[in-house]
Amino acid sequence: MSNSLRDQLLKAGLVNEKQAKQVARKQKKEQKLERQGLLEKEVVAPAGPSKADRDRELMQQRQAEQRKKEGVAQARQMIEQHQLSREGGEQLYRFTHGTKIKQLYVTAEQQDWLSRGRLAVVQSNGQYQLVPAPLLERLRPRDESCVVSHHAPKASDEDDPYKDFVVPDDLMW
Repeated sequence: MSNSLRDQLLKAGLVNEKQAKQVARKQKKEQKLERQGLLEKEVVAPAGPSKADRDRELMQQRQAEQRKKEGVAQARQMIEQHQLSREGGEQLYRFTHGTKIKQLYVTAEQQDWLSRGRLAVVQSNGQYQLVPAPLLERLRPRDESCVVSHHAPKASDEDDPYKDFVVPDDLMW
């Protein structure tokens, strides 16, 4: 005599034979999937940021890109407004841009100012321009990559062994 829960429920009339067979089929199917490792016992919440967090992060990235583009445009406009004309430049001024040596024709006065740090070479729209050195303080926060060459004035060093020697005017590289 089998006194299983199924039999007791059938005798009491709480379930019929059809319902009992459905439950048995479902249990067998779950056991089969469990043996194959396809059925997970616990439902785990997805690990990672929620959609709202991802959207917020994406919005911040877009805003940062927009601010960077605005900064580059502002730097380009400032360079165009403050660039000095190199017209009539007969002296060659050489400078490094990255790993390459570039050159510009400048006037004698501009070359002197470049060597003293009063002028700087910047790049805008693929061309090199001369701008006053004080403008660099406003350019650097907007677009650091536009500043190509600037000889900042050095503080005189007391220990410099060559401080008493004069550099010849015709020394160019």
